[in-house]
Amino acid sequence: MEKYTRVQVEILLTADEKALLEHYVKENNRRYKKRGATRNWWTLEKLLQCLLSDITYQAVKHRSVRAVWQKLS
Repeated sequence: MEKYTRVQVEILLTADEKALLEHYVKENNRRYKKRGATRNWWTLEKLLQCLLSDITYQAVKHRSVRAVWQKLS
């Protein structure tokens, strides 16, 4: 089994999708700030990395490589 540590993925978002995700990031950062957090702020890139990681994990968990490629394309 090979381990890949770096993969470049292009994610295309509509303006509405981007706005929704940016709003989510803004709300999370607002909650962090309210609790006194001063670092580890969310960014759109960080959120997309988490979502991509979850999609990949779920597909591998169900042993469906085809599902990974369908969700990525």
